[in-house]
Amino acid sequence: MSHITSLSRTLLLVSCLLGGLAGRGNAQDLTGQEVATSTEPELAETAHPLRWSLGHGVWLETQAWLGLDALTYPRTEMGFGSSQHANLVLRRAVVSQQIGLGPSLLFRFDVDLSEYDPIMEYAWVQYRPFPFLAVQAGRIQVPFGLAQMTSFSDLKLIGRPIVAGSAKDRRDAGLLLWGNLWGGRIGYRLGAVSGSRDLAVDVNDTPDGVGMLEVLPFLGGNPWIRDLRLVGFATYGSGPTRHGFRGRTTAEYTFFSPPTIRGVQWRAGGGLQWRTDHFQLVGEYQYINQERDGIEVSQRVGEQTRMVGELEPYVIQGYSIEGSWHIFGRRSLDRPITGLEVAARFEQLDLSDGEKLVETAEGTEDHAPLVEAGVDGITAGINAYFGHHLRLSLVWQGLFFSDETLAPNWEASTTDQTSGSQDSDLIHHWFLRIQGEI
Repeated sequence: MSHITSLSRTLLLVSCLLGGLAGRGNAQDLTGQEVATSTEPELAETAHPLRWSLGHGVWLETQAWLGLDALTYPRTEMGFGSSQHANLVLRRAVVSQQIGLGPSLLFRFDVDLSEYDPIMEYAWVQYRPFPFLAVQAGRIQVPFGLAQMTSFSDLKLIGRPIVAGSAKDRRDAGLLLWGNLWGGRIGYRLGAVSGSRDLAVDVNDTPDGVGMLEVLPFLGGNPWIRDLRLVGFATYGSGPTRHGFRGRTTAEYTFFSPPTIRGVQWRAGGGLQWRTDHFQLVGEYQYINQERDGIEVSQRVGEQTRMVGELEPYVIQGYSIEGSWHIFGRRSLDRPITGLEVAARFEQLDLSDGEKLVETAEGTEDHAPLVEAGVDGITAGINAYFGHHLRLSLVWQGLFFSDETLAPNWEASTTDQTSGSQDSDLIHHWFLRIQGEI
Protein backbone atom coordinates (compact mmCIF):
# COMPACT_ATOMS: atom_id res chain seq x y z
CA MET A 1 0.00 0.00 0.00
CA SER A 2 2.83 2.40 0.84
CA HIS A 3 4.38 1.85 -2.62
CA ILE A 4 1.01 2.62 -4.28
CA THR A 5 0.67 5.81 -2.22
CA SER A 6 4.18 6.94 -3.16
CA LEU A 7 3.51 6.21 -6.84
CA SER A 8 0.24 8.15 -6.79
CA ARG A 9 1.99 11.16 -5.29
CA THR A 10 4.66 10.96 -7.98
CA LEU A 11 2.07 10.80 -10.77
CA LEU A 12 0.23 13.75 -9.26
CA LEU A 13 3.41 15.81 -9.19
CA VAL A 14 4.26 14.82 -12.79
CA SER A 15 0.81 15.95 -13.91
CA CYS A 16 1.40 19.28 -12.16
CA LEU A 17 4.75 19.63 -13.93
CA LEU A 18 3.22 18.92 -17.33
CA GLY A 19 0.26 21.15 -16.61
CA GLY A 20 2.58 24.01 -15.82
CA LEU A 21 3.87 23.99 -19.41
CA ALA A 22 0.51 25.19 -20.67
CA GLY A 23 0.79 28.71 -19.32
CA ARG A 24 1.68 30.95 -16.43
CA GLY A 25 1.66 34.60 -15.45
CA ASN A 26 4.02 36.82 -13.56
CA ALA A 27 2.86 38.48 -10.37
CA GLN A 28 3.31 42.25 -10.31
CA ASP A 29 3.56 44.69 -7.45
CA LEU A 30 1.74 48.02 -7.23
CA THR A 31 4.28 49.67 -9.57
CA GLY A 32 3.67 47.13 -12.32
CA GLN A 33 7.11 45.52 -11.94
CA GLU A 34 7.65 41.81 -11.66
CA VAL A 35 7.87 40.67 -8.05
CA ALA A 36 11.37 39.48 -7.14
CA THR A 37 10.71 36.50 -4.89
CA SER A 38 14.19 34.96 -4.80
CA THR A 39 15.39 34.94 -1.22
CA GLU A 40 18.37 32.58 -1.11
CA PRO A 41 19.72 29.88 -3.45
CA GLU A 42 17.87 26.86 -2.02
CA LEU A 43 14.64 28.85 -1.84
CA ALA A 44 14.60 30.04 -5.43
CA GLU A 45 14.42 26.66 -7.13
CA THR A 46 12.87 27.41 -10.51
CA ALA A 47 13.27 30.14 -13.08
CA HIS A 48 9.63 30.23 -14.21
CA PRO A 49 7.18 29.30 -11.45
CA LEU A 50 3.40 29.57 -11.67
CA ARG A 51 2.33 33.02 -10.45
CA TRP A 52 -1.03 34.64 -9.92
CA SER A 53 -1.74 38.25 -9.01
CA LEU A 54 -4.75 38.75 -6.72
CA GLY A 55 -4.58 42.53 -6.69
CA HIS A 56 -3.68 45.03 -3.99
CA GLY A 57 -0.15 43.70 -3.83
CA VAL A 58 -1.22 40.12 -3.01
CA TRP A 59 0.16 37.29 -5.13
CA LEU A 60 0.59 33.51 -5.10
CA GLU A 61 3.46 31.49 -6.53
CA THR A 62 3.63 27.72 -6.94
CA GLN A 63 6.79 25.78 -7.67
CA ALA A 64 7.36 22.05 -8.11
CA TRP A 65 10.37 19.95 -8.97
CA LEU A 66 10.99 16.25 -9.37
CA GLY A 67 14.11 14.11 -9.68
CA LEU A 68 14.08 10.40 -10.57
CA ASP A 69 17.36 8.43 -10.57
CA ALA A 70 18.33 5.06 -11.95
CA LEU A 71 21.59 3.99 -10.27
CA THR A 72 23.96 1.04 -10.09
CA TYR A 73 27.08 0.17 -8.08
CA PRO A 74 28.74 -2.99 -6.64
CA ARG A 75 27.47 -4.01 -3.22
CA THR A 76 27.68 -6.99 -0.88
CA GLU A 77 24.42 -8.17 0.66
CA MET A 78 24.58 -10.27 3.83
CA GLY A 79 24.11 -13.88 2.85
CA PHE A 80 23.92 -13.17 -0.90
CA GLY A 81 27.53 -12.24 -1.73
CA SER A 82 28.68 -9.46 -4.04
CA SER A 83 26.54 -8.28 -6.92
CA GLN A 84 25.76 -5.18 -8.94
CA HIS A 85 23.22 -3.24 -6.91
CA ALA A 86 20.69 -1.42 -9.12
CA ASN A 87 17.76 0.68 -8.06
CA LEU A 88 15.24 3.31 -9.13
CA VAL A 89 15.09 6.15 -6.59
CA LEU A 90 12.71 9.08 -6.35
CA ARG A 91 15.12 11.72 -5.11
CA ARG A 92 12.90 14.75 -5.04
CA ALA A 93 9.17 15.41 -5.35
CA VAL A 94 8.50 18.81 -3.82
CA VAL A 95 5.61 21.23 -4.08
CA SER A 96 6.22 24.75 -2.80
CA GLN A 97 3.80 27.62 -2.20
CA GLN A 98 4.71 31.25 -1.64
CA ILE A 99 2.25 33.94 -0.65
CA GLY A 100 3.20 37.61 -0.89
CA LEU A 101 1.34 40.37 0.94
CA GLY A 102 2.65 43.61 -0.48
CA PRO A 103 6.35 44.24 -1.12
CA SER A 104 7.52 43.36 2.41
CA LEU A 105 5.70 40.27 3.72
CA LEU A 106 6.26 36.77 2.38
CA PHE A 107 5.14 33.27 3.46
CA ARG A 108 6.58 29.99 2.19
CA PHE A 109 5.68 26.30 2.64
CA ASP A 110 7.55 23.38 1.03
CA VAL A 111 6.36 19.75 1.21
CA ASP A 112 8.47 16.80 0.04
CA LEU A 113 6.36 13.93 -1.31
CA SER A 114 9.24 11.61 -2.20
CA GLU A 115 8.99 9.82 1.16
CA TYR A 116 6.11 7.60 2.25
CA ASP A 117 5.34 10.17 4.92
CA PRO A 118 5.35 13.73 3.51
CA ILE A 119 7.99 16.01 5.05
CA MET A 120 7.52 19.72 5.70
CA GLU A 121 10.89 21.00 4.50
CA TYR A 122 10.33 24.72 4.97
CA ALA A 123 7.63 26.75 6.66
CA TRP A 124 8.57 30.36 7.33
CA VAL A 125 7.41 33.95 7.28
CA GLN A 126 9.61 36.78 6.10
CA TYR A 127 9.37 40.51 6.69
CA ARG A 128 11.56 42.96 4.79
CA PRO A 129 11.43 46.41 6.40
CA PHE A 130 14.42 47.75 4.44
CA PRO A 131 16.08 46.87 1.11
CA PHE A 132 19.20 45.76 2.98
CA LEU A 133 17.44 43.72 5.70
CA ALA A 134 15.01 40.82 5.74
CA VAL A 135 13.87 38.90 8.81
CA GLN A 136 12.92 35.24 8.37
CA ALA A 137 11.39 33.05 11.10
CA GLY A 138 10.17 29.45 11.16
CA ARG A 139 11.61 26.30 9.66
CA ILE A 140 14.43 27.73 7.58
CA GLN A 141 17.56 26.74 5.72
CA VAL A 142 20.71 26.83 7.87
CA PRO A 143 23.19 29.18 6.11
CA PHE A 144 26.25 26.95 6.00
CA GLY A 145 28.25 25.75 3.01
CA LEU A 146 28.17 26.47 -0.71
CA ALA A 147 27.25 22.85 -1.38
CA GLN A 148 24.44 22.91 1.18
CA MET A 149 23.05 26.22 -0.14
CA THR A 150 22.99 25.06 -3.77
CA SER A 151 19.46 24.22 -4.84
CA PHE A 152 18.49 20.77 -6.09
CA SER A 153 17.82 22.21 -9.56
CA ASP A 154 21.33 23.67 -9.81
CA LEU A 155 23.28 20.53 -8.84
CA LYS A 156 25.53 19.70 -11.78
CA LEU A 157 26.50 16.18 -10.67
CA ILE A 158 23.38 14.59 -9.17
CA GLY A 159 24.44 15.07 -5.55
CA ARG A 160 26.49 17.23 -3.23
CA PRO A 161 29.98 16.42 -1.91
CA ILE A 162 29.98 13.87 0.91
CA VAL A 163 31.18 16.44 3.46
CA ALA A 164 27.82 18.25 3.04
CA GLY A 165 26.25 15.53 5.20
CA SER A 166 22.57 14.70 5.53
CA ALA A 167 19.89 16.78 3.80
CA LYS A 168 17.92 16.85 7.05
CA ASP A 169 20.87 18.55 8.72
CA ARG A 170 20.44 21.60 6.46
CA ARG A 171 17.06 22.64 7.85
CA ASP A 172 16.16 23.85 11.33
CA ALA A 173 13.74 26.04 13.27
CA GLY A 174 15.04 29.50 14.01
CA LEU A 175 15.38 33.19 13.19
CA LEU A 176 17.49 34.55 10.34
CA LEU A 177 18.54 38.07 9.35
CA TRP A 178 19.83 38.43 5.80
CA GLY A 179 20.42 41.04 3.17
CA ASN A 180 22.83 42.74 0.77
CA LEU A 181 25.04 45.79 1.15
CA TRP A 182 27.19 47.99 -1.09
CA GLY A 183 25.10 47.48 -4.20
CA GLY A 184 24.99 43.71 -3.75
CA ARG A 185 28.75 43.29 -3.37
CA ILE A 186 28.35 42.04 0.20
CA GLY A 187 25.73 39.54 1.32
CA TYR A 188 25.20 38.45 4.90
CA ARG A 189 23.17 35.89 6.84
CA LEU A 190 23.09 35.89 10.64
CA GLY A 191 20.78 33.87 12.83
CA ALA A 192 20.02 31.48 15.64
CA VAL A 193 18.59 27.99 15.15
CA SER A 194 17.46 25.35 17.62
CA GLY A 195 20.50 23.15 17.02
CA SER A 196 18.30 20.06 17.28
CA ARG A 197 17.91 19.74 13.51
CA ASP A 198 16.30 16.46 12.46
CA LEU A 199 19.01 14.22 13.91
CA ALA A 200 18.79 15.03 17.60
CA VAL A 201 17.81 12.39 20.12
CA ASP A 202 16.83 14.96 22.76
CA VAL A 203 15.31 18.40 22.42
CA ASN A 204 17.95 21.12 22.50
CA ASP A 205 17.00 24.25 24.46
CA THR A 206 20.28 26.05 23.64
CA PRO A 207 20.29 27.75 20.21
CA ASP A 208 23.16 27.56 17.76
CA GLY A 209 24.61 30.72 16.27
CA VAL A 210 24.96 30.65 12.48
CA GLY A 211 26.53 33.06 10.05
CA MET A 212 27.55 33.41 6.42
CA LEU A 213 29.35 36.25 4.59
CA GLU A 214 29.54 36.57 0.81
CA VAL A 215 31.69 39.07 -1.10
CA LEU A 216 31.53 39.87 -4.84
CA PRO A 217 34.47 42.28 -5.26
CA PHE A 218 34.12 42.71 -9.04
CA LEU A 219 30.33 43.00 -9.34
CA GLY A 220 29.42 45.32 -12.19
CA GLY A 221 32.87 45.06 -13.76
CA ASN A 222 34.39 42.83 -16.43
CA PRO A 223 31.90 40.11 -17.52
CA TRP A 224 34.52 37.41 -16.92
CA ILE A 225 34.99 38.20 -13.23
CA ARG A 226 31.89 40.15 -12.17
CA ASP A 227 30.29 37.01 -10.70
CA LEU A 228 33.37 35.87 -8.77
CA ARG A 229 32.37 35.42 -5.14
CA LEU A 230 34.19 34.58 -1.91
CA VAL A 231 32.20 32.97 0.89
CA GLY A 232 32.89 32.22 4.56
CA PHE A 233 30.54 30.48 7.02
CA ALA A 234 30.43 29.12 10.55
CA THR A 235 28.11 27.70 13.22
CA TYR A 236 28.60 27.25 16.96
CA GLY A 237 26.43 25.70 19.65
CA SER A 238 26.15 23.21 22.48
CA GLY A 239 23.58 20.49 22.75
CA PRO A 240 22.44 17.31 24.49
CA THR A 241 22.99 13.75 23.32
CA ARG A 242 22.41 13.52 19.59
CA HIS A 243 23.70 11.89 16.42
CA GLY A 244 26.85 13.19 14.76
CA PHE A 245 27.98 13.26 11.15
CA ARG A 246 26.74 10.45 8.92
CA GLY A 247 29.03 9.31 6.10
CA ARG A 248 26.77 8.64 3.13
CA THR A 249 27.49 8.38 -0.58
CA THR A 250 25.49 9.90 -3.44
CA ALA A 251 23.90 6.47 -3.89
CA GLU A 252 22.63 6.80 -0.27
CA TYR A 253 24.88 4.02 1.01
CA THR A 254 25.90 4.70 4.64
CA PHE A 255 29.56 3.80 4.96
CA PHE A 256 29.89 5.36 8.42
CA SER A 257 27.04 5.42 10.93
CA PRO A 258 26.73 8.63 12.96
CA PRO A 259 28.45 8.48 16.36
CA THR A 260 26.79 9.71 19.54
CA ILE A 261 27.90 13.25 20.38
CA ARG A 262 27.24 15.64 23.25
CA GLY A 263 28.38 19.15 24.08
CA VAL A 264 29.87 21.77 21.78
CA GLN A 265 29.65 21.40 18.03
CA TRP A 266 31.26 24.00 15.83
CA ARG A 267 31.71 24.18 12.09
CA ALA A 268 33.61 26.53 9.80
CA GLY A 269 34.57 26.74 6.18
CA GLY A 270 35.03 28.86 3.11
CA GLY A 271 34.80 28.71 -0.62
CA LEU A 272 35.10 30.42 -3.97
CA GLN A 273 32.61 30.40 -6.82
CA TRP A 274 33.51 31.74 -10.27
CA ARG A 275 30.64 31.80 -12.71
CA THR A 276 30.66 33.17 -16.28
CA ASP A 277 28.39 32.90 -19.31
CA HIS A 278 30.12 29.67 -20.31
CA PHE A 279 31.53 27.87 -17.28
CA GLN A 280 31.40 27.62 -13.48
CA LEU A 281 34.18 26.72 -11.04
CA VAL A 282 33.57 26.06 -7.33
CA GLY A 283 36.07 25.21 -4.61
CA GLU A 284 35.14 24.67 -0.96
CA TYR A 285 36.55 23.46 2.37
CA GLN A 286 34.54 22.49 5.47
CA TYR A 287 35.63 21.57 9.00
CA ILE A 288 33.37 20.06 11.69
CA ASN A 289 34.26 19.43 15.35
CA GLN A 290 31.80 17.46 17.50
CA GLU A 291 32.55 16.89 21.19
CA ARG A 292 31.51 13.75 23.08
CA ASP A 293 31.27 15.00 26.66
CA GLY A 294 30.09 12.30 29.05
CA ILE A 295 29.76 9.70 26.28
CA GLU A 296 31.03 6.22 27.07
CA VAL A 297 31.68 3.31 24.72
CA SER A 298 32.18 -0.38 25.32
CA GLN A 299 35.77 -1.44 24.72
CA ARG A 300 37.92 -4.49 25.33
CA VAL A 301 40.83 -3.57 27.63
CA GLY A 302 43.20 -6.42 28.35
CA GLU A 303 41.10 -9.45 29.22
CA GLN A 304 38.02 -7.43 30.18
CA THR A 305 35.30 -5.46 28.46
CA ARG A 306 34.66 -2.11 30.11
CA MET A 307 33.11 1.28 29.43
CA VAL A 308 35.57 3.98 28.40
CA GLY A 309 34.84 7.72 28.65
CA GLU A 310 36.68 11.03 28.26
CA LEU A 311 36.56 10.56 24.51
CA GLU A 312 38.29 12.82 22.04
CA PRO A 313 36.17 15.09 19.75
CA TYR A 314 34.94 13.68 16.48
CA VAL A 315 36.46 15.67 13.58
CA ILE A 316 35.30 15.76 9.96
CA GLN A 317 37.00 17.78 7.27
CA GLY A 318 36.75 17.76 3.53
CA TYR A 319 37.16 19.77 0.38
CA SER A 320 35.87 19.66 -3.17
CA ILE A 321 36.72 21.27 -6.51
CA GLU A 322 34.03 21.26 -9.17
CA GLY A 323 33.81 22.67 -12.68
CA SER A 324 31.17 22.73 -15.41
CA TRP A 325 31.11 23.95 -19.01
CA HIS A 326 28.02 24.77 -21.08
CA ILE A 327 29.18 23.47 -24.48
CA PHE A 328 26.31 24.89 -26.53
CA GLY A 329 22.72 26.05 -26.23
CA ARG A 330 20.78 28.94 -24.73
CA ARG A 331 21.16 29.99 -21.10
CA SER A 332 19.76 32.49 -18.65
CA LEU A 333 21.86 34.63 -16.33
CA ASP A 334 22.54 31.76 -13.94
CA ARG A 335 21.78 28.42 -15.63
CA PRO A 336 21.55 26.64 -19.01
CA ILE A 337 18.16 26.48 -20.75
CA THR A 338 18.96 24.25 -23.73
CA GLY A 339 21.95 22.30 -25.00
CA LEU A 340 24.67 20.20 -23.40
CA GLU A 341 26.82 20.75 -20.33
CA VAL A 342 29.75 18.71 -19.00
CA ALA A 343 30.84 18.73 -15.35
CA ALA A 344 33.45 17.10 -13.11
CA ARG A 345 34.39 17.13 -9.41
CA PHE A 346 37.17 15.89 -7.17
CA GLU A 347 36.53 15.60 -3.44
CA GLN A 348 38.21 14.31 -0.32
CA LEU A 349 36.81 13.53 3.13
CA ASP A 350 38.69 12.66 6.33
CA LEU A 351 37.11 11.22 9.48
CA SER A 352 39.07 11.30 12.73
CA ASP A 353 38.49 11.13 16.47
CA GLY A 354 41.93 12.01 17.78
CA GLU A 355 44.82 9.97 19.16
CA LYS A 356 44.60 9.43 22.92
CA LEU A 357 45.88 6.25 24.58
CA VAL A 358 45.62 5.85 28.38
CA GLU A 359 47.54 3.13 30.22
CA THR A 360 45.64 1.36 33.00
CA ALA A 361 46.32 -1.66 35.23
CA GLU A 362 44.23 -3.79 32.90
CA GLY A 363 45.82 -2.52 29.69
CA THR A 364 45.63 0.36 27.21
CA GLU A 365 42.43 2.38 26.83
CA ASP A 366 41.87 3.96 23.45
CA HIS A 367 39.94 7.21 23.91
CA ALA A 368 39.56 7.57 20.17
CA PRO A 369 37.98 4.19 19.42
CA LEU A 370 36.15 5.06 16.21
CA VAL A 371 37.45 4.04 12.81
CA GLU A 372 39.66 6.68 11.24
CA ALA A 373 39.21 6.72 7.50
CA GLY A 374 39.12 8.81 4.36
CA VAL A 375 37.26 8.85 1.08
CA ASP A 376 38.46 10.21 -2.27
CA GLY A 377 35.89 10.77 -4.97
CA ILE A 378 35.94 11.57 -8.68
CA THR A 379 32.66 12.43 -10.39
CA ALA A 380 31.99 13.30 -14.04
CA GLY A 381 28.80 13.74 -16.01
CA ILE A 382 26.92 15.30 -18.88
CA ASN A 383 23.61 17.21 -18.67
CA ALA A 384 21.14 17.69 -21.52
CA TYR A 385 18.72 20.61 -21.10
CA PHE A 386 15.36 20.76 -22.87
CA GLY A 387 14.04 24.18 -21.91
CA HIS A 388 13.30 25.43 -18.41
CA HIS A 389 11.38 22.32 -17.40
CA LEU A 390 13.30 19.16 -18.31
CA ARG A 391 16.86 17.92 -17.85
CA LEU A 392 18.52 14.51 -18.40
CA SER A 393 21.82 13.67 -16.69
CA LEU A 394 24.28 10.78 -17.01
CA VAL A 395 26.88 10.69 -14.22
CA TRP A 396 29.76 8.39 -13.26
CA GLN A 397 31.31 8.46 -9.79
CA GLY A 398 34.34 6.60 -8.53
CA LEU A 399 34.96 6.34 -4.77
CA PHE A 400 38.16 5.18 -3.13
CA PHE A 401 37.98 4.23 0.59
CA SER A 402 41.17 4.25 2.68
CA ASP A 403 39.56 1.51 4.82
CA GLU A 404 38.23 -1.29 2.62
CA THR A 405 35.77 -2.42 5.31
CA LEU A 406 33.76 0.77 4.71
CA ALA A 407 33.29 0.14 0.99
CA PRO A 408 29.84 -1.09 -0.16
CA ASN A 409 31.31 -4.22 -1.74
CA TRP A 410 33.28 -5.28 1.36
CA GLU A 411 32.63 -8.86 2.45
CA ALA A 412 34.00 -9.83 5.87
CA SER A 413 35.67 -13.21 6.25
CA THR A 414 36.80 -15.28 9.19
CA THR A 415 40.45 -14.94 8.12
CA ASP A 416 40.63 -11.16 7.73
CA GLN A 417 38.79 -9.00 10.23
CA THR A 418 41.40 -6.23 10.53
CA SER A 419 39.80 -2.82 10.17
CA GLY A 420 41.65 -0.30 8.04
CA SER A 421 44.38 -2.75 6.99
CA GLN A 422 43.96 -2.12 3.25
CA ASP A 423 42.67 0.46 0.82
CA SER A 424 39.60 -0.36 -1.23
CA ASP A 425 39.48 -0.69 -4.98
CA LEU A 426 37.86 2.11 -6.96
CA ILE A 427 34.10 1.66 -6.53
CA HIS A 428 32.22 2.60 -9.72
CA HIS A 429 28.76 4.21 -9.55
CA TRP A 430 26.49 5.11 -12.47
CA PHE A 431 23.48 7.42 -12.35
CA LEU A 432 20.82 8.40 -14.88
CA ARG A 433 18.54 11.23 -13.77
CA ILE A 434 15.30 12.63 -15.18
CA GLN A 435 14.62 16.04 -13.64
CA GLY A 436 11.57 18.21 -14.17
CA GLU A 437 10.39 21.50 -12.70
CA ILE A 438 7.95 24.34 -13.03
